[in-house]
Amino acid sequence: MFSNGCVSLYHYNEKNEEWVRSFFPCAGIYRKFGSESSKCSFASDNYCVIRIPYYADSDIAIGDYICLENSRAAVPDKTLCLKVTAFCRNKFGSSPHLKIICA
Repeated sequence: MFSNGCVSLYHYNEKNEEWVRSFFPCAGIYRKFGSESSKCSFASDNYCVIRIPYYADSDIAIGDYICLENSRAAVPDKTLCLKVTAFCRNKFGSSPHLKIICA
């Protein structure tokens, strides 16, 4: 399911040992829900792809957290947020954006 919404990115700054929150008011959010079957079991195949317009060069790393709302908390609530598993900076083309994959 694709929707537009706001997201909050929580990046852990190891130098200062604190969480830094960045808010993005216009993000494209694609959520996929499902499962895969193998010979022995079912595996969850839920993930989320977030595209943020590339107007801000935000710090991001694998292991950061994304909250699919305007969270004002200083520390991410890990039960409500998604963990960043991959990202890339797509700076080229007519609509540069930051692509974030979460699980």
